[in-house]
Amino acid sequence: MLNESTRKIHINLPEDIHLKLRVKCAYENRTIQEYVAKLIKQELAEYNVIQLPEINRKKSNTPKKLR
Repeated sequence: MLNESTRKIHINLPEDIHLKLRVKCAYENRTIQEYVAKLIKQELAEYNVIQLPEINRKKSNTPKKLR
């Protein structure tokens, strides 16, 4: 993912799922980031998104969470 624009996400997982994820990634010698990014890419590989026109991103009085 070098030289690609990226965004961060945050998810909450039950403790047992997080433990399984950590163990699986350690066993496969990869990071959780690598594993989850690969899963998402595979899931969305054939999903086509129609490009929308650029949205005016000027600062507004709307709180960031509502934009």
